[in-house]
Amino acid sequence: MPGRILYVLSDSSADNLRVVDTDSLSGDIQYAALSYCWGDGLQLKLTSRTFNEFISGVAIQRFPKTIRDAVHFTRNIGLKWLWVDSLCILQDCPDDWNRESSKMCDVYQNSFLTLAALGGSNSNDGLFALRDPLVYLPCELFKTMAGETVYAGQDASIRLGVGTWPLYQRGWVLQERILSPRTLNFGPYLIWQCRESSLDEYSILQRSVYNFGVDLSRMFFEVMENKRKFCIPWSEMDNAINDVWGHILASYSNAALTFQSDRLKAISGVITVIEKHTGWKNMAGLWEPFLWRELLWERDQSNLGQSTGLSPTWSWISISGGIMQYPSDEPSEGFFLHPISSVKEAETIKPNDSKRDDCQMSLMCPAFQWELAEHSSFAILGEYAST
Repeated sequence: MPGRILYVLSDSSADNLRVVDTDSLSGDIQYAALSYCWGDGLQLKLTSRTFNEFISGVAIQRFPKTIRDAVHFTRNIGLKWLWVDSLCILQDCPDDWNRESSKMCDVYQNSFLTLAALGGSNSNDGLFALRDPLVYLPCELFKTMAGETVYAGQDASIRLGVGTWPLYQRGWVLQERILSPRTLNFGPYLIWQCRESSLDEYSILQRSVYNFGVDLSRMFFEVMENKRKFCIPWSEMDNAINDVWGHILASYSNAALTFQSDRLKAISGVITVIEKHTGWKNMAGLWEPFLWRELLWERDQSNLGQSTGLSPTWSWISISGGIMQYPSDEPSEGFFLHPISSVKEAETIKPNDSKRDDCQMSLMCPAFQWELAEHSSFAILGEYAST
């Protein structure tokens, strides 16, 4: 449960919205959560200065269009509560922000519904920023003898347009997409997502050859819960979960963050779910059971980033930009990679002069001594050493 939540039913004719401390509420409450891009248009936020005003009530007309649209929709589906990060977390209080942002996993997992403003690049665009039904309405030409429908217009994989939606280009949004049990996406067309199915109003997803970006949440939880078509043997579950994590990391690392210091924090909700489900330990973004392989990450040459200032430098969190992992069971250029080293020790430490955790590790690996022998041949003396 988030620490604060927005009460969207007006207590008077003034149509005011109030922020409520959830400690004062009894029982379980159903709430919607808003996933959107702030952009440069977000002026009204919860701060120490505006806190009392938000507790008393703020007129809905003062909020940007995306938030107003979300409030109206929440009311129309019969809910009283809406969680919006900018209005429910003190934006000028680091302690409050750290405390509440650490609950992101629970906030989105426990929401009744997430409203995603796919097409809005800022908070003034509204939920229906990109909507144009005539562009996406399918034009059915005929059915083949096999019963397949032939459509006129763009190829379905082009229509999907996942990579062009402004919301999906933001780093914080990925875990919101994955963790929410139900999401209604407001974009060029309406898309419903839950852990059982993904549907849209024009059946574009069903006709598309590429919908992985939309189905990432369903794939994640199907693998985590070993459901339906995957039916993964328990002996292979660890690799299957780690492979899905690799897909998530590839998408996440290519998304944008306003503050590069959030590189690990903005995906921490997904990490928490995996930790709870598997008992694995995550070390600065790398999974301890696969640590020798996780260290082989490389930078995506199509999206090179800069240093984030985060440590340790052997983790992908130390740089921005795209990341690619070494695959768990696929050969590279026809060859499989076999480990000749192992992680001897790895631990998380808390520096005395910092509030953040740091990591250190030692590896057990072969060290070879090369000696120049007679007739220019080499003799190899091998032994294992700890580094």
